[in-house]
Amino acid sequence: MLTDLSWIDILPLAAIVVDRDGKIVSINPLAIDLFGYSSVELLSMNVDKLVPDRFRGSHIQHRTNYAKNP
Repeated sequence: MLTDLSWIDILPLAAIVVDRDGKIVSINPLAIDLFGYSSVELLSMNVDKLVPDRFRGSHIQHRTNYAKNP
């Protein structure tokens, strides 16, 4: 498991890292710009909030299944 997430800041695209429960644990500056939230706001929310309503139910199920069997 990755514990040092400093590499995320140098990625050339937006990136979000979440824990098993979907809580955002790390973000890079491009993701902050993309979603329009502050880093503090993003780090206090669940990634499911960023998914459009029509896809949210299936996203939660996919995320849950992945957490059980990555």
